[in-house]
Amino acid sequence: MKRVIWLFCIVLLIAIGLSLQLWQESSLAADKGQSAAPLNQIQLRPANVIIGEVTKNTSETISKNAANNLNSIPIDVIDLPDCMEKLENAPNVPLELRQAQASYFQSLSTSNSIDGQLVFALFSELSDSESRLDRLLAFHEKFPEELTSPIEIVRLCSVLDDHSSCDLNTVQNAIQTSPNNGEIWLQAINYFAKHGDDKQVMSAIQELVQTTYLTDNYVPSIELYTEALESVDIGNLASNTLSAMGIEAAKAWGTASIVGWCSEGVSNIDKSQACLTLGAEMERRGKDILVQSIGLSIQLMVFESESNEGAFKAADEKQQSLFQVSESEHYMNASLLMLQDEGLLKEWLRNRHELGEFEAQKLLVIEVETHLKNPDYVSKLDDLFCKEKD
Repeated sequence: MKRVIWLFCIVLLIAIGLSLQLWQESSLAADKGQSAAPLNQIQLRPANVIIGEVTKNTSETISKNAANNLNSIPIDVIDLPDCMEKLENAPNVPLELRQAQASYFQSLSTSNSIDGQLVFALFSELSDSESRLDRLLAFHEKFPEELTSPIEIVRLCSVLDDHSSCDLNTVQNAIQTSPNNGEIWLQAINYFAKHGDDKQVMSAIQELVQTTYLTDNYVPSIELYTEALESVDIGNLASNTLSAMGIEAAKAWGTASIVGWCSEGVSNIDKSQACLTLGAEMERRGKDILVQSIGLSIQLMVFESESNEGAFKAADEKQQSLFQVSESEHYMNASLLMLQDEGLLKEWLRNRHELGEFEAQKLLVIEVETHLKNPDYVSKLDDLFCKEKD
């Protein structure tokens, strides 16, 4: 059991590190006064002009085939031109831009639109006496039908220790806003596990199984962030997406509670089976690689307690394969190019939302590899990065 918990901790650190890497590099560089890459001057697309029907056809074919076989992914061919030193590091989000973003978000406190008020609740800076949960509860009271804030409220209640508003009534009211979305039940399971409520945990796991869909807030939050700034011409898609990804990566998750609950409960047959069900749901339906990996970690706990060596080995191999693409140098190259190509970035966000992070990574590698075989695309890269400017 200690080995499985150790593996969980390693996976958690790796996943957080991968998601934070681009944000940390850009933030540190900006704080040191380094200049930002001229993202607003780098427009490799409209793709229909440069790539023609290649992008459209490639994306449709990949989506239909789902690219399920990792061995079919050409992850050893994403080699960018040597002269593209600008892509060796993530584009910076300069301090001035971050200040402009923060100032605009603060101004939305008086917005007349639901989206404007939601942006204020999610992204504006807080005073010493405020919390993000306070902002979201106030927003949810005004707009009880909105679907993003309830998930965030339950998530925050699963990680905060002493907020007076985080009680069972608050969590249950939030759940009722979107009871068919498995994501809110995942967050609720963490909350119930944190409070040691075995009955509610097991009930919530069954509710999760019955849900008709599972959609997290990752891409909707990024799109909300970037569209708000685009409407007032602050930054551009790449720089604003990078900022939003940093915010998402910094969010605390309450998964340690359910992992602990399952670790302590594997000797109980009912809890053990509930955890096995939960782990399988997280692996199968989670949109985030970290969620899928934690689901596999939970399954590994149960299989180890049962001395089920075959199932343990299969789950262990699945967990390792989740990071095969994201840990490769070639995926990093594809990611850096994506931040210079708005078409690739939009496609990645769409695939992340619809198919999940793991599939989106594979599709990005395949699409970039296809683009780099297109002479017109490579010529455009050469013009932007390799030729000396007058």
